[in-house]
Amino acid sequence: MTVIVGYTQETECSIYFDSAIADSDTILSSNTPKAFRHAGNGLVGVAGSWRVINLVSSLSRRKLTPQTIVDTLKNVKGEDEAIHDMEILCAWPNRPLVIIQSDFSIIEIDSPYMAVGSGSAYALGFLEACFQEDVAFSDEELTGAVRVAAKYSTSVAEPVKSLHCA
Repeated sequence: MTVIVGYTQETECSIYFDSAIADSDTILSSNTPKAFRHAGNGLVGVAGSWRVINLVSSLSRRKLTPQTIVDTLKNVKGEDEAIHDMEILCAWPNRPLVIIQSDFSIIEIDSPYMAVGSGSAYALGFLEACFQEDVAFSDEELTGAVRVAAKYSTSVAEPVKSLHCA
């Protein structure tokens, strides 16, 4: 799978993600991004099937809402297995982070940071250890969260990539 780390604050948001493409025997580094900026001044990161990553990233020219993403995925035929193994993290400046789960539930997160994917527990643990109330995460801390996930999760790999939106 992967790890997607999202962070939002008053004037900007960021998504950091790994580069892994993995199957049961192999893990490789991919040039295809797992996150993208969309026309609605926000960021979307997808953990799971590359089919779902490609489907959702094809929406980048639109102003996206979580419901737009869910409606698009609900209309896809023959992709039940691909959709069953996904999590999507959405970020906008000065708005709550949102997770879309494989059952199409949409959840607003009451935290300025979140991680999804197979390495999410490691990334969240790292961020929790770094968290200071009213102090913004640095690029090094957010990158570090993905690096820790890559160190301990067998389906997460460097290099770390990031997107920012203001």
